[in-house]
Amino acid sequence: MGQRLFALVALLTAIAFPAWAGDQASSAVQTLAMGYFESHGNNSIDEFLTQTRPEPPSRAHCDAVIASLPKDGEFEPRPDEIAKIAAARRVLQYHQRSAVVGFKIIDVGHAFVGLHARSVLLVSRYALSQVSSEEFAALVAHEIAHDYMWEEYRRAMERKDKKKTQELELRCDGIAVLTLRRVGIDPENLVSAVHRVTRFNQLREAVESSERYVSLKDRVRFIRAIAGLPWN
Repeated sequence: MGQRLFALVALLTAIAFPAWAGDQASSAVQTLAMGYFESHGNNSIDEFLTQTRPEPPSRAHCDAVIASLPKDGEFEPRPDEIAKIAAARRVLQYHQRSAVVGFKIIDVGHAFVGLHARSVLLVSRYALSQVSSEEFAALVAHEIAHDYMWEEYRRAMERKDKKKTQELELRCDGIAVLTLRRVGIDPENLVSAVHRVTRFNQLREAVESSERYVSLKDRVRFIRAIAGLPWN
């Protein structure tokens, strides 16, 4: 893969690769993240996600972002990859992003899915190979959720605010769960997808971004807690 694309991927919001255990600080982060969802009042899931969803980026912005990406390190999707991407388009459609956000398969040495500049989902071939169609849709649901808190996440990263980035990552998991419920995909697919990419990347020692996340155990606990909310 070209060095420019490698540097770009290093800066993107990625699927979690945690390799360390949770602690009391993790519990506090989970409580903060849960509060974001418990404040929905009487809103339905659709109302909550619609009211908090930002306006999509313009088609011109997305086209400019995609045009600026380096061509080296990009793959043409294979038939099995096309099928998985097609399954994930349900998520983009639900969030009114299908007309502006696209997919690019890139040459990265680990399982990676990342939303770049609110405009394109960069996906490694390794990520697609590790998960089923519905698991891939779950990973995409997490990444699209980053658009809900794009600026807040950017500021937390600039401040090196570990606690805040962990909270925001959990919020993205929560939004992903709600999205999956609305598009008819079992949220347990997010749990299995996270397990698969985590194990794969740990074997490849690709855990550089782990401090952005609570432990895998705590992350799974949070995902299941959101999935269990009595919320329609």
